[in-house]
Amino acid sequence: MDLYGAMNQILENKKQEKKDAESQAVINYQQLLLKLSESTGRGDEKKAEEYARTAISIIKDYNFPHMEALIYYLLYSMYVSVNGNNRKIEETLDKAIELSKEAVEKNIAGSRMTCCQYLVTKANTFFFNKKFNNALQLYSEALDISKKDCAAELQISIYQMIGTCKRIAGDFDSWEAFVNGWKIVEKLGEKEIKNQVILRYYAKEMLKTGSSKERAEYEKRFALFWGEDWQEQIVNHEKENRKKTSVFSTGNISVN
Repeated sequence: MDLYGAMNQILENKKQEKKDAESQAVINYQQLLLKLSESTGRGDEKKAEEYARTAISIIKDYNFPHMEALIYYLLYSMYVSVNGNNRKIEETLDKAIELSKEAVEKNIAGSRMTCCQYLVTKANTFFFNKKFNNALQLYSEALDISKKDCAAELQISIYQMIGTCKRIAGDFDSWEAFVNGWKIVEKLGEKEIKNQVILRYYAKEMLKTGSSKERAEYEKRFALFWGEDWQEQIVNHEKENRKKTSVFSTGNISVN
């Protein structure tokens, strides 16, 4: 099934219904976004850049920075996967962040979540390159933006990265970051906490820092949610994930 073709036809039908210039521009943008996504998926830089330029030119007059930001982020993702051109990688991500911040200032719906994701993406690159001060600056900026109109899970994950970053950098405030994040975790409610495996990983990272007294207090809390063997459960979960992954590797497929 031609999924892109089907989606494009849906948009083409909508275009017949919406006659005002702005609606037409948005639909044209969405159609180009489909083509851009398809091109980036194939790693076709020339086509992707062509669609990106055209899409940007269509929406430029309507001052939709969040839409333009998405285009730059898609290009960034493509350059990371197929190009390796550090200049293009950095420029497109920075442009996506710049435009997403503009969207936040305009209070465009959903822009805070997207802006945080872009900031965290760049912060992660600094983190993996051991540029912890740069990473912390961006994580902190993302955290500030996330405190309004963003999912609690996003804030929790940012606190985890701040805590982990500070721990590795030798910053003694790492415990405080984890504690602040855990305060948000506990607002989710007991059922939600018990069901989210990812929160056990948060707890595991948290226990790598803090004093023995501080850790002991929280170990009791964690055990109330997941049982005394919760850390063993994480190990078993990781083993299961590795098994699932290995099933799809060619080395584990036999032909009779």
